Amino acid sequence: MQGFLARHGFPEGPLVLTDWGPGADSLLRVSSRAHKLSTLRRLAQALPHGRFVLIGDSGQQDPAIYADFCAEHPGRVAAIYIRRAGAAGPANTQRTEQAERLLAGTGVPFILADDTEAMLRHARQHGLIAPARVGDVPDR
Repeated sequence: MQGFLARHGFPEGPLVLTDWGPGADSLLRVSSRAHKLSTLRRLAQALPHGRFVLIGDSGQQDPAIYADFCAEHPGRVAAIYIRRAGAAGPANTQRTEQAERLLAGTGVPFILADDTEAMLRHARQHGLIAPARVGDVPDR
């Protein structure tokens, strides 16, 4: 995992994933929302002067979680990147529109895209990750 992240120019820092594993009465130990929001809160407390780039997808509750975190921690989020998830159709369109509404209300720059290229360009242009190096995946 570390090699992949370094090879593609991800900055060093914590990578917070879903808490997979069996719980007492479900497949996950805690809800995805509870896990992600509590983890973000712990990171904000542990890194009181840190700013965050939040990366997620539109398939679960990431836009709502990130909007809540932004409201709780104004000025702490540098950007939000959301990949559109799921097959095209009315349900996906509705999720995308809801994500746009939620994120627009945060006042934080956000990218909602089908792939990571637009996110990568934005992050490089705003100094959130290092400029491209020889051998990196090129921006298109």
